[in-house]
Amino acid sequence: MHVRRPFWRRTFEWQDISDVTVEEHSSRGYGCVRVRLYRHDGGPRWLAAPYVGHRASGAYFEEFCRQADEIKARRRAAARNAVGGETPSHGGRHNDVGR
Repeated sequence: MHVRRPFWRRTFEWQDISDVTVEEHSSRGYGCVRVRLYRHDGGPRWLAAPYVGHRASGAYFEEFCRQADEIKARRRAAARNAVGGETPSHGGRHNDVGR
């Protein structure tokens, strides 16, 4: 999984990610729904994309949900392929909007 921002980028191996969630996020008065990674070492990271604003149309929200579900499915598939089976969750610290 690659996380890219304007001034930095990070790469996380799927086996280092404990959970992928969909959460509400707001900054500077704007609300949106974004994807967040939780790592086994406890450090969460917001993904730059996909995200959708609270005022987005239904079609945009559906597309966001499809992309978020695809990311979650990739994490689950990587966990199944990892030695020892399913990786542990981060313990329910997420909001997971509408999921």
